[in-house]
Amino acid sequence: MRTKSGQKGFTLVELMIVVAIIGILAAIATPALLSWLPNMRLNSAARDLYGIIMKAKGEAAKRNSNCTLVFNQIIGGTTFAYVLFEDNNPSICTVTPGRSADYDAGEPIIAQVELWPQGVVMTGSTLPANDDGNNSITFKPNSIPTGNNCGLANGTISLNNTNGQIANIIVNRSGNVRIVKP
Repeated sequence: MRTKSGQKGFTLVELMIVVAIIGILAAIATPALLSWLPNMRLNSAARDLYGIIMKAKGEAAKRNSNCTLVFNQIIGGTTFAYVLFEDNNPSICTVTPGRSADYDAGEPIIAQVELWPQGVVMTGSTLPANDDGNNSITFKPNSIPTGNNCGLANGTISLNNTNGQIANIIVNRSGNVRIVKP
């Protein structure tokens, strides 16, 4: 086929070859992306929870007050994955029985998360339960974690994703926090 001098561009055949190559590369990359995404969501949820626990320690020291992180907390008819609040009870060990480490209406909420990321669930926790039966941990102003029984608290929060991968967030009795992926 003759072309006028000075005409530039791609032929239809060249464009079809490029589109076919892009389609093949996309077909190869899609399965890898689909298996990668749940792992990234799990890592993100674990890092967010790690950050909230560290925030609880910092806020307890800053406010010179107990700060409690409680899981599966119902506030105003909505169940939250976790809620961090300033526990206005005078002391975790001298409160009225039945109210220790529980959210009471009017206590300042520092942070709350309604849902875990898509495909991520909390499958277990060895943190102590509060009087409502929800796993919780309270940090004193000296950043030491306590449980509902007034003793030092420690435990593990386990998160799983749709691929069966696990991330454990571990809080030890001295208040150190770490993420472990078995």
